[in-house]
Amino acid sequence: MRDAKDLDYEMPMARMNHELAGVETFFLPADPALAHVSSSLVTAMGQYAGSDKQVGDR
Repeated sequence: MRDAKDLDYEMPMARMNHELAGVETFFLPADPALAHVSSSLVTAMGQYAGSDKQVGDR
């Protein structure tokens, strides 16, 4: 969890997982030094790196 916004997003899914399948969700706080890193950023970086690799292979 990076911040309260992440918690607000994840809590309804955690509750639904518990109600439907009995799954417990465990939240871990992010290292403050890395809290700016999002999955969207990581995905974009991976796509960018992949496109460079493909261009270099041609």
